[in-house]
Amino acid sequence: MLFLLYFVLVFIVVGVVRVGSRKRLAGLVVTVDDIGTVRARRFARSIMVRNISALAAGGVVLWALDLVNQAQPGWYGLPLIGLTVLLAAATLFALGRIASAARSEQFSDLDRAVRILATRVVMQLSSGALFLYFGGVLLFAGWTTSNAATVFAPGGVALSSVQPAAAIGLTEVIAGLVVALLGGVLVILAILDATRQPLGRVAVVGTPAVDAASARES
Repeated sequence: MLFLLYFVLVFIVVGVVRVGSRKRLAGLVVTVDDIGTVRARRFARSIMVRNISALAAGGVVLWALDLVNQAQPGWYGLPLIGLTVLLAAATLFALGRIASAARSEQFSDLDRAVRILATRVVMQLSSGALFLYFGGVLLFAGWTTSNAATVFAPGGVALSSVQPAAAIGLTEVIAGLVVALLGGVLVILAILDATRQPLGRVAVVGTPAVDAASARES
């Protein structure tokens, strides 16, 4: 039930963010001349594949670190430190590649759009992955602290809570939920941006811009 509530909240926040940024994202849909449509689509597709690959790589890293954490729980902050260092290095490398990649003179607007989308994917994925893992650590620490601060009767009924440990545990749990929610939102936004098609319209030479479907029919 808790996981269902979590996913519902994530998608509600994602929906609010997408509605609020609809006009700004609409500026990333680029129009090109029909003569260069094939090359433009190939160019945009290559960026999309690269973004999806980055998402897959980030998922593998999170999965691997989670396995390490489960196998060696006594290690509690080392996986988080390793994740932070690894994500920072990967983020800097990815942003450097985006900034230094050769620019397309023929598709300057499309080049700008895909660079913006790629940057958004990198930042959202790296931040979201870190927040998700850090949120999980906070939740685990909060539950552990709360249980340690609670005095139980033989039947399992909670009798009293030791303060301030119980308050600290509750604070950690709430903070963990908020951080994990933010991480989930950023990861979903990264997936949406990674699969976004920046080439949405085709302009037939000599006529106003028309939809790609209309251009094919003509």
